[in-house]
Amino acid sequence: MKERLCILALLTLLCVGRLSAQGVVSVSATEEPVSDIIKKIEQTSNFVFVFDESTSQALSKRVSIKANAQPIGKVMEQLLSGTGLEYKISQRQVMIFTACS
Repeated sequence: MKERLCILALLTLLCVGRLSAQGVVSVSATEEPVSDIIKKIEQTSNFVFVFDESTSQALSKRVSIKANAQPIGKVMEQLLSGTGLEYKISQRQVMIFTACS
């Protein structure tokens, strides 16, 4: 029985690791600042977010999001919608910047 549980745990970890490596994330939040949601994504994935001080006001905007095993690009589109921010993904790094007018 212990052996089966260990194998199941190992397979689960491998699947989670594979999903993160493919750029798939899950996050759920209601009326939370964008910056807090970004921290959640960083803690549960392999992605690292980079942004500068000029984005701080937009990152404090409160939003709601629910994404289950969605591609990071789709999650970012939903997360940043209406904030005046854009993003670019380069491997594990997600750069957030103010949209050009």
